[in-house]
Amino acid sequence: MLRTLQITAVLSALLVLSACSASRRYFRPAERANAQSPEGSSAAEYELGQDGAPWGEVRVWVDEVARRDDVTTAHVGFELENVTDEPLRLDVRRLRINDLDLGDRVLGSIETGYPEPVATASPHQVHVVRLPFVLPDNVEPADVRSFNVHWWLQGPQDWTYEQHTRFVVHRPFAPRPYFRPYGFGPYFPWRPYFYPWRYGFGFGYGWCGP
Repeated sequence: MLRTLQITAVLSALLVLSACSASRRYFRPAERANAQSPEGSSAAEYELGQDGAPWGEVRVWVDEVARRDDVTTAHVGFELENVTDEPLRLDVRRLRINDLDLGDRVLGSIETGYPEPVATASPHQVHVVRLPFVLPDNVEPADVRSFNVHWWLQGPQDWTYEQHTRFVVHRPFAPRPYFRPYGFGPYFPWRPYFYPWRYGFGFGYGWCGP
Protein backbone atom coordinates (compact mmCIF):
# COMPACT_ATOMS: atom_id res chain seq x y z
CA MET A 1 0.00 0.00 0.00
CA LEU A 2 2.79 2.42 0.92
CA ARG A 3 4.63 1.54 -2.29
CA THR A 4 1.50 2.35 -4.31
CA LEU A 5 1.10 5.70 -2.59
CA GLN A 6 4.74 6.55 -3.27
CA ILE A 7 4.40 5.75 -6.98
CA THR A 8 1.17 7.76 -7.17
CA ALA A 9 2.84 10.76 -5.55
CA VAL A 10 5.76 10.64 -8.00
CA LEU A 11 3.47 10.36 -11.02
CA SER A 12 1.29 13.22 -9.79
CA ALA A 13 4.33 15.45 -9.28
CA LEU A 14 5.64 14.64 -12.76
CA LEU A 15 2.27 15.47 -14.31
CA VAL A 16 2.15 18.81 -12.51
CA LEU A 17 5.70 19.66 -13.56
CA SER A 18 4.96 18.67 -17.15
CA ALA A 19 1.85 20.87 -17.28
CA CYS A 20 3.63 23.84 -15.75
CA SER A 21 6.75 23.59 -17.90
CA ALA A 22 4.59 23.43 -21.04
CA SER A 23 3.00 26.84 -20.33
CA ARG A 24 5.93 28.54 -18.61
CA ARG A 25 9.72 28.41 -18.82
CA TYR A 26 12.47 30.17 -16.87
CA PHE A 27 15.81 31.49 -18.14
CA ARG A 28 19.12 32.64 -16.70
CA PRO A 29 21.92 34.79 -18.14
CA ALA A 30 24.64 32.87 -19.95
CA GLU A 31 27.30 35.24 -18.52
CA ARG A 32 27.76 37.98 -15.91
CA ALA A 33 25.12 36.31 -13.72
CA ASN A 34 26.37 38.10 -10.60
CA ALA A 35 23.14 39.75 -9.43
CA GLN A 36 19.45 39.18 -8.81
CA SER A 37 16.21 40.86 -9.83
CA PRO A 38 14.02 42.37 -7.07
CA GLU A 39 12.13 39.05 -7.01
CA GLY A 40 15.28 36.91 -6.88
CA SER A 41 15.72 35.85 -10.51
CA SER A 42 19.30 35.47 -11.75
CA ALA A 43 20.39 38.71 -13.45
CA ALA A 44 23.33 39.81 -15.58
CA GLU A 45 25.09 42.86 -14.12
CA TYR A 46 27.04 45.53 -16.00
CA GLU A 47 29.11 48.29 -14.40
CA LEU A 48 29.04 51.48 -16.45
CA GLY A 49 31.53 54.33 -16.63
CA GLN A 50 33.96 56.28 -18.77
CA ASP A 51 37.53 57.47 -18.17
CA GLY A 52 37.45 56.06 -14.64
CA ALA A 53 34.23 57.87 -13.70
CA PRO A 54 31.43 55.46 -12.64
CA TRP A 55 27.99 56.12 -14.08
CA GLY A 56 26.07 53.32 -12.44
CA GLU A 57 25.01 49.74 -13.06
CA VAL A 58 22.49 47.87 -15.19
CA ARG A 59 20.96 44.53 -14.25
CA VAL A 60 19.07 42.47 -16.86
CA TRP A 61 16.95 39.36 -16.28
CA VAL A 62 14.04 37.34 -17.65
CA ASP A 63 11.08 36.86 -15.32
CA GLU A 64 9.65 34.09 -17.50
CA VAL A 65 8.54 33.04 -20.94
CA ALA A 66 4.88 32.18 -20.47
CA ARG A 67 1.78 31.40 -22.51
CA ARG A 68 -1.52 32.97 -21.49
CA ASP A 69 -4.68 33.37 -23.56
CA ASP A 70 -2.97 31.67 -26.53
CA VAL A 71 -0.14 34.24 -26.52
CA THR A 72 3.49 33.44 -25.63
CA THR A 73 5.37 36.37 -24.10
CA ALA A 74 8.95 36.82 -22.91
CA HIS A 75 9.08 39.15 -19.89
CA VAL A 76 12.44 40.93 -19.68
CA GLY A 77 13.39 43.17 -16.75
CA PHE A 78 15.94 45.98 -16.38
CA GLU A 79 17.16 47.73 -13.26
CA LEU A 80 18.97 51.02 -14.01
CA GLU A 81 21.10 52.35 -11.15
CA ASN A 82 22.22 55.94 -11.83
CA VAL A 83 25.01 57.56 -9.78
CA THR A 84 25.48 60.61 -12.04
CA ASP A 85 23.92 64.08 -12.12
CA GLU A 86 22.28 63.36 -15.50
CA PRO A 87 19.59 60.86 -16.56
CA LEU A 88 20.35 57.35 -17.84
CA ARG A 89 17.94 56.34 -20.60
CA LEU A 90 17.14 52.86 -21.89
CA ASP A 91 16.28 53.23 -25.59
CA VAL A 92 13.15 51.06 -25.78
CA ARG A 93 12.57 51.81 -29.47
CA ARG A 94 15.75 49.95 -30.43
CA LEU A 95 15.40 47.12 -27.92
CA ARG A 96 15.15 43.68 -29.55
CA ILE A 97 15.12 39.96 -28.88
CA ASN A 98 17.44 38.35 -31.43
CA ASP A 99 18.53 34.81 -32.28
CA LEU A 100 15.51 33.13 -30.69
CA ASP A 101 16.58 29.46 -30.82
CA LEU A 102 13.63 27.09 -31.18
CA GLY A 103 15.67 23.98 -31.90
CA ASP A 104 14.51 23.45 -35.50
CA ARG A 105 14.80 27.12 -36.46
CA VAL A 106 16.13 30.49 -35.27
CA LEU A 107 13.97 33.61 -35.38
CA GLY A 108 15.28 37.12 -35.95
CA SER A 109 14.34 40.50 -34.50
CA ILE A 110 11.36 40.80 -32.14
CA GLU A 111 10.32 44.21 -30.78
CA THR A 112 8.83 44.93 -27.38
CA GLY A 113 5.23 46.00 -26.88
CA TYR A 114 6.19 48.49 -24.16
CA PRO A 115 4.24 51.72 -24.85
CA GLU A 116 6.97 54.25 -23.90
CA PRO A 117 9.95 54.99 -26.19
CA VAL A 118 12.39 55.48 -23.30
CA ALA A 119 12.79 54.17 -19.74
CA THR A 120 14.66 56.74 -17.62
CA ALA A 121 16.61 56.51 -14.36
CA SER A 122 16.76 59.98 -12.84
CA PRO A 123 20.03 61.27 -11.33
CA HIS A 124 21.07 59.27 -8.24
CA GLN A 125 18.00 57.03 -8.52
CA VAL A 126 17.21 53.38 -9.32
CA HIS A 127 14.56 52.62 -11.93
CA VAL A 128 13.04 49.18 -12.67
CA VAL A 129 11.20 48.49 -15.93
CA ARG A 130 9.69 45.26 -17.27
CA LEU A 131 9.27 44.82 -21.00
CA PRO A 132 7.00 42.27 -22.75
CA PHE A 133 8.06 40.66 -26.03
CA VAL A 134 5.22 38.83 -27.79
CA LEU A 135 6.54 35.78 -29.66
CA PRO A 136 5.03 34.40 -32.90
CA ASP A 137 1.69 32.59 -32.59
CA ASN A 138 3.06 29.09 -33.16
CA VAL A 139 5.79 29.35 -30.48
CA GLU A 140 5.26 27.58 -27.14
CA PRO A 141 7.42 28.31 -24.05
CA ALA A 142 8.80 24.76 -24.20
CA ASP A 143 10.07 25.45 -27.74
CA VAL A 144 12.41 28.26 -26.63
CA ARG A 145 16.01 27.20 -25.90
CA SER A 146 17.88 30.51 -25.82
CA PHE A 147 17.83 34.10 -27.09
CA ASN A 148 19.72 37.39 -26.98
CA VAL A 149 18.42 40.69 -25.60
CA HIS A 150 19.98 43.53 -27.64
CA TRP A 151 19.79 46.86 -25.78
CA TRP A 152 21.13 50.41 -25.80
CA LEU A 153 21.62 52.84 -22.92
CA GLN A 154 22.11 56.59 -23.33
CA GLY A 155 24.25 58.27 -20.69
CA PRO A 156 25.80 61.66 -19.93
CA GLN A 157 27.38 63.74 -22.70
CA ASP A 158 25.58 61.79 -25.44
CA TRP A 159 27.39 58.60 -24.44
CA THR A 160 25.76 55.37 -25.75
CA TYR A 161 26.33 51.88 -24.38
CA GLU A 162 25.32 48.88 -26.53
CA GLN A 163 25.11 45.33 -25.22
CA HIS A 164 23.88 41.81 -26.06
CA THR A 165 22.73 39.70 -23.09
CA ARG A 166 22.22 36.02 -23.84
CA PHE A 167 19.74 33.89 -21.89
CA VAL A 168 19.54 30.10 -21.70
CA VAL A 169 17.06 27.71 -20.10
CA HIS A 170 17.22 27.48 -16.32
CA ARG A 171 16.82 23.86 -15.17
CA PRO A 172 16.66 23.77 -11.36
CA PHE A 173 15.68 20.08 -11.29
CA ALA A 174 18.53 18.73 -13.46
CA PRO A 175 20.37 15.88 -11.67
CA ARG A 176 23.99 16.58 -10.79
CA PRO A 177 26.65 13.85 -11.06
CA TYR A 178 29.11 12.74 -8.45
CA PHE A 179 31.67 9.93 -8.64
CA ARG A 180 31.64 6.54 -7.00
CA PRO A 181 33.69 3.33 -7.51
CA TYR A 182 32.42 0.22 -9.27
CA GLY A 183 33.17 -1.85 -6.18
CA PHE A 184 34.23 -1.62 -2.56
CA GLY A 185 38.01 -1.89 -2.89
CA PRO A 186 40.54 0.87 -3.67
CA TYR A 187 41.48 -0.64 -7.06
CA PHE A 188 38.18 -0.24 -8.86
CA PRO A 189 37.92 2.48 -11.55
CA TRP A 190 35.70 5.47 -10.94
CA ARG A 191 32.67 6.36 -13.00
CA PRO A 192 30.00 9.09 -12.97
CA TYR A 193 26.84 8.25 -11.09
CA PHE A 194 23.63 10.28 -10.84
CA TYR A 195 21.57 10.70 -7.73
CA PRO A 196 18.32 8.78 -8.10
CA TRP A 197 14.95 10.61 -8.19
CA ARG A 198 13.32 11.15 -4.84
CA TYR A 199 9.73 11.91 -3.96
CA GLY A 200 8.21 14.26 -1.45
CA PHE A 201 5.97 17.23 -0.85
CA GLY A 202 6.62 20.90 -0.30
CA PHE A 203 7.11 24.24 -1.96
CA GLY A 204 10.23 25.61 -3.59
CA TYR A 205 11.74 27.42 -6.55
CA GLY A 206 11.11 25.61 -9.83
CA TRP A 207 9.17 25.56 -13.05
CA CYS A 208 5.73 26.25 -11.61
CA GLY A 209 4.28 29.43 -10.23
CA PRO A 210 1.08 31.47 -10.03
